[in-house]
Amino acid sequence: MIYFINFLKKINFFIICFFIFEKKTIRINIEKISYFLKYISITKYVLFKINPNKFNPIKSNAFNKFIKIGNFNLKNCKIKKNIKKVMLIENFINHPIYTYTNLVCALLINKIYNYNLIGILRKGDIKAEVLFRKFKIKKFIFIKEPNFFERLFYIYKAISLINPKMKIEDFCKLKYNKIDVGLSSYDTYIRYTKVPTLKEVDAEILVILASCLHKIDFFKKKKFFNKNIKKSIQSETVFNPLNSYFQLSLINKIEVYSRCLQEEISIRKYTAWNQRYLYRYNISQKMFDYVYKNEKNSKNKVIYKYFKKGLENKSFGIDPTITYLVKKNKKTYNKKEILNIFKWKNKPIVCFFPNLLIDRNFHNGPRTNFKDNYTWTKFLLNKIPELRNVNWIIKLHPDEKSYKAKENFLNEIRFLVKKYDHIKLFPKNINNISLIKCVDVAITSHGTAGIEYPAFGINSIYVDNSTYSNLNFIKMLKNKKEIISTLNKIHKLKPLNKSNILKCQTYLYIQQVLLKSKCSLFPKDDISRKINEEGFWNKCNYNLKKFDLKKDVFFRMLNLQIKYNMRHTLNTDKLKIKSLNLNDYSD
Repeated sequence: MIYFINFLKKINFFIICFFIFEKKTIRINIEKISYFLKYISITKYVLFKINPNKFNPIKSNAFNKFIKIGNFNLKNCKIKKNIKKVMLIENFINHPIYTYTNLVCALLINKIYNYNLIGILRKGDIKAEVLFRKFKIKKFIFIKEPNFFERLFYIYKAISLINPKMKIEDFCKLKYNKIDVGLSSYDTYIRYTKVPTLKEVDAEILVILASCLHKIDFFKKKKFFNKNIKKSIQSETVFNPLNSYFQLSLINKIEVYSRCLQEEISIRKYTAWNQRYLYRYNISQKMFDYVYKNEKNSKNKVIYKYFKKGLENKSFGIDPTITYLVKKNKKTYNKKEILNIFKWKNKPIVCFFPNLLIDRNFHNGPRTNFKDNYTWTKFLLNKIPELRNVNWIIKLHPDEKSYKAKENFLNEIRFLVKKYDHIKLFPKNINNISLIKCVDVAITSHGTAGIEYPAFGINSIYVDNSTYSNLNFIKMLKNKKEIISTLNKIHKLKPLNKSNILKCQTYLYIQQVLLKSKCSLFPKDDISRKINEEGFWNKCNYNLKKFDLKKDVFFRMLNLQIKYNMRHTLNTDKLKIKSLNLNDYSD
């Protein structure tokens, strides 16, 4: 009887999944047709299909101007191809900055290695194909979406991996041909449905899983990962299909080069399967130790001066990628003034920094204590009212509104603020510097606040894997029992010593300074979907005309990275050293 009921539930799942998949497919096809009619010249497209190396069907004037000068100005980057060895360049994300930076990074890396280049493009990505061809990449593998019968088959395949009442925690452990498909599918579900949490598997996440399984089989069928493929250029490594592609590369012993940042950049090199849970901004212990000892023994104290300057120009706590969201001319207050404003007694102040609910849930692999950002936030908001030994400030993420999660805690936070006098929402008209002056403890799941505030002598608590949790000087709380115990004693936390403060400052200095090498081909522009593409290609055109490979800082640092076996491209000019043989890929 139970078997029959489960069978009926799976049939119901199948039907719902089918309609969701078909609806998505129709929407994607409509978007493709709309894009084609708006941005593609039909006459030139016909000619492009006849001779793709000669004709360009894109209507954009700035893009066409850039394409016409492409070959001439990159002649000093001309590549001698080695047919026996292959480098892949993916372009799964339809954004000009992503496409262009991936392509340029590939060309500059290949200036060193001289491999045969193959572009990995979504079928129908005409603009990317034109761009790739103008830089002498003529061989492609086009990623196709599943046809009708494949959609049916992969829905069935996805359902066969689960049971009808599977909890999300168990779903996240699913593997397919050794690839972690459950975790990446849940991450993708949260990001693109904007639903920040799930208790049990639903039809929507099964469709995402089905699509993931299809892409894995497609990659294998096309023999992407044969013995001649040695390297892959891939900026983003999370969300599907990028995460599956990334894992397949590593499991097949293909080195992956992943770009960090935008204009001033670093390349993170992955070399082994056991690195699949390390996000590209995750630095090595070896690199950290070297920079820390260098600063500790230096008379110049470069890192100290850097943080002092950050406080003076009031740039603390502002992510450079979202400066356009931050209002200027905010007021700065000290602790006494903050206590006065909030009408608080003189007790320790704890600041809770909720993470974005639908972003960076699994950038650092499987979570340790909470299944997602939503669950963690819910846990702490339930706990805060009873923790009256301290005053609480809740500092919302400035980018939360633009991500538009379908569920959030704003109403609940307002209720807590209204009901409890020891809880306040951080006012929008007060500068972040005020937090440095008044906060005693910072709390986050795995965000930058966990290491940013200790850099200014303020204790912090973080509870899940982060970009800094691999380092040996800042410890994550291991389990919920330890979390609750620490929260209950939060008013008794001991001040940080000078050594720990310097270590946190060192980490941030590496992230914010040393990982930045200026690539003169990259313009500074909007990484969001609001980008002015005409303006972007005009900037690229200008940079390309002036480009000199011999003077490019990033290319020089890239050579040093490869020569001295470094995980990241490190700006050694800022360290005032000539060589740094770290060999820290898996450290």
